[in-house]
Amino acid sequence: MKKVEAVERGQSCDLSTPTASSAAGSQQTLADIGFSKVTAAKAASITEAMTVWIAKSCRPISISEDDGLKKLLQTATGSSQYTPPSRTTIQRRVDQLFSELRSDIQKQVDECCSVALTCEYWTSLSNTSFLGMTGHFVDPTFELKSFVLGCDESTERHTATNVKDHITHIIEDYKLGNKVNICM
Repeated sequence: MKKVEAVERGQSCDLSTPTASSAAGSQQTLADIGFSKVTAAKAASITEAMTVWIAKSCRPISISEDDGLKKLLQTATGSSQYTPPSRTTIQRRVDQLFSELRSDIQKQVDECCSVALTCEYWTSLSNTSFLGMTGHFVDPTFELKSFVLGCDESTERHTATNVKDHITHIIEDYKLGNKVNICM
């Protein structure tokens, strides 16, 4: 029962094994019962790993504020004081990650012969409209590649002209020109 209570409090410890200090009869320290401080380097590593996981697995950024994930990370770090990065921090890091990867994506798109595009308008819970566009192509080793080319806020009405302009902007931004063979 003590182990369950310890895990629920975010402690990562094995209460069945006495520590040197508890065996000697002295008072246990916080470190003895699983409380540890997460270093800045460890926190940065966790933030980076969460950013990549959220971006690559198409998870909602709001998952960073999930109570279950917080409890999981507190257990994994052994620190009940650990707080996961905020939604704002994750959003900023996803944007930075996209900027860093953009040149690699552009290089791969430049080398391909044709690209198929998929587009989708969607609306957030706060009633903000977005257009997401993904490019798909087969590389020289016949491996299917798919990249998000854009996910931009759309403030205008979804008329045919506005949709065309939005898609054309992304096509021009990636210099796809005559490489687009289908857009759905």
